[in-house]
Amino acid sequence: MKSTTLFELNEYLKRVIALNFQEAIWLQCEISNSALRRGHMYLDLVEKNPSSSDIIAQSKATIWDRNLRQLTDRYGNMLFDILSEGSEVNIRVKVVFHERYGLSLQIEDVDLSFTVGRLALQRKFAIEKLKSEGIYDLQRKLLLPSVIQQFAVISSESAAGYIDFTTHLRQNQEKYGFAIDLFPVAMQGVNASREIQDTLAIIVQSEKQYDAVVIVRGGGSRIDLLAFDDFELCKSIALFPLPVISGIGHEIDQSVLDEIAHVSLKTPTAVADFLLERCRNFEYRIIEVFGAIARISAGEQQLQAIKIRSMSEHISLLSKYSLQEAANKLMYNHAGVKDKYTQLINGEVLKLLHFSTLIESNDPETILKKGFTITRQKGKSIGRLSDANTQDILETEFFDGSIKTRAI
Repeated sequence: MKSTTLFELNEYLKRVIALNFQEAIWLQCEISNSALRRGHMYLDLVEKNPSSSDIIAQSKATIWDRNLRQLTDRYGNMLFDILSEGSEVNIRVKVVFHERYGLSLQIEDVDLSFTVGRLALQRKFAIEKLKSEGIYDLQRKLLLPSVIQQFAVISSESAAGYIDFTTHLRQNQEKYGFAIDLFPVAMQGVNASREIQDTLAIIVQSEKQYDAVVIVRGGGSRIDLLAFDDFELCKSIALFPLPVISGIGHEIDQSVLDEIAHVSLKTPTAVADFLLERCRNFEYRIIEVFGAIARISAGEQQLQAIKIRSMSEHISLLSKYSLQEAANKLMYNHAGVKDKYTQLINGEVLKLLHFSTLIESNDPETILKKGFTITRQKGKSIGRLSDANTQDILETEFFDGSIKTRAI
């Protein structure tokens, strides 16, 4: 049996590959890992089953320092964003087989438009699915408090965007106070979406009554914001029970998260300005309300004062009229009483005169003057002879004197 050595096999494979891959080819794949070492970039490339996400192919690739410098000069820092973990790329590779080191792919160029196009498709898919499920605009239907002072912040603790956000809030001239709870997460990379979703679940379960949730991060390229186009993350935010305010630091592009958030602003500082402005507007409204109350109160006091003066004058006039009327009645009643009692007195005087005349006419002295006499027996007057006792002395009184006799 004829045997072939490993070197011979690898040398044969080298010739076969060199013969069949004389020119570099464009390769579509996903980057599962990337690292920079000594000026070179080393990548792990994979292809996944669309239905199961299982890896069905895998290989290693390299960008040598010379090519890396050329690509960096051409694309800038966006190159490293595209060649990050989780990105789908279309790269031009030179297929090389070495007898000792085996198969290797040497990256010569990167098709940026492919990656950007894939991101656009992902974004379009997420938006259409959110709309088809009827949850695209749920956040905007939530009521945002007039003053937002206690809120949860999802961000990276060391991120410049978060620092700018909190600094801007706490240095406000009006000295508004804010209760800020930071929930730190990775704000880019393959794990960002999942971490943010888990954090939203933690916030919902918290016992604190937050006014809103704020998601902020510093600036970055379109690739850095890939997580914010993720459908599952955006669905979690759309269904979130509290208003979500986003400020994820990009001036041109708008992520799906921006579209479905209750309020979307370009930068973390803009979010801080938004929160401060709501406080100012609320304070101005309070001042205006108190001013209106003061004006209404002053007007009402003035009106009541006028009414009181009018009522006082009316009462004064009414009192004078009543007093005058009472005085007139009193004078009338006095005159009536006077006339009445004058008549009564006159009547009584006439009666007295009559009685006086009667008394005078019945006075014994008057009667005696008329020739009448009074006969007394034992000091008691008698008017009939039968009353006289013959044994007693009778005394007869005349006008001008009296005599004593005895009855026969």
